[in-house]
Amino acid sequence: MFNNQKYRDYCNTYASDIPLFHQPWWLDAVAGEDQWQGLVSDSIFQGKASILPICLTKKWGFSKIHKPLLTTYQGPMWAGYAQLSPSEQIKMVHKTWPELIERVPSVSSFRHTLFPDFQYAFPFHEAGFQVNVRYTYTIDLNQPIELIYDNFRRDVKRKIKHQWGAYQIVESGDLGLFFPLMEKVYQRQNRRPPFTYVFLNHLFSKGLQKEQTKLFLLQNSAQKKLGGVLLFFDHQRVYLLASGLNEEGRKIGAFHHLVWYALKYFSGSRSVFDFCGSMIPNVADSNRSFGGVVAGYLELRKENRWLKAIKN
Repeated sequence: MFNNQKYRDYCNTYASDIPLFHQPWWLDAVAGEDQWQGLVSDSIFQGKASILPICLTKKWGFSKIHKPLLTTYQGPMWAGYAQLSPSEQIKMVHKTWPELIERVPSVSSFRHTLFPDFQYAFPFHEAGFQVNVRYTYTIDLNQPIELIYDNFRRDVKRKIKHQWGAYQIVESGDLGLFFPLMEKVYQRQNRRPPFTYVFLNHLFSKGLQKEQTKLFLLQNSAQKKLGGVLLFFDHQRVYLLASGLNEEGRKIGAFHHLVWYALKYFSGSRSVFDFCGSMIPNVADSNRSFGGVVAGYLELRKENRWLKAIKN
């Protein structure tokens, strides 16, 4: 158990500027209450510190700091970073991040990904971390919804129009209706979901309590559920974290209907719709088909020499 009161106080003070994956309730839900450590720098820039949540686990004698399940971004954060000029951003990073890096426990493996707003991580490079680039796809929700639709690829527009009258999208608070649909996606890939129903339902329940999640399901005239999308959101951004489709849902393009519905639902109330990756070619192509704009984000990695030797 860690005493994270200073971290929690920081997040309460700058609540509107703290992304979903850095919020204490999220960390409690995915890692266990105070089973994570919230670092807060003593160094400040323009009156504010930087923060870094870390989740340390041990397995087979190896310790690691990796992102928890379903946590897309989780590197250092400075509340209000996007409002800084480019030169101020660099000054802030050099003023507050080196201290956080020094305070990270020595582990066998470290792997984090920075929030997309952070495109500069030189202090990590100086400290011996490998810095890689990964990609997500985003849609600007501040633009008119008609323009969002116009940017859809032709085949997506066709699927949205096709047979729409026979189906309905509903909002649900029952994850049990969604989880089997999500399992179908993994089964088609000969894989198991990386998380259990209990884990996801706990996270969903906490999200409902915080009013930061929506589950949309597509059903036919007999109210049979054919597909669903699970979204979480903060003050600025909407994150598409999971989707599910059965065979009938695949055939009618249920995913396209659901994403279009979600875009309309959040249009104007949030700034960015984030598909949360992926580097898998067919998934990336699907994200681009909605007019998603590529956004790079940085991955930080470091392994000790013993773990490298085992892998080699």
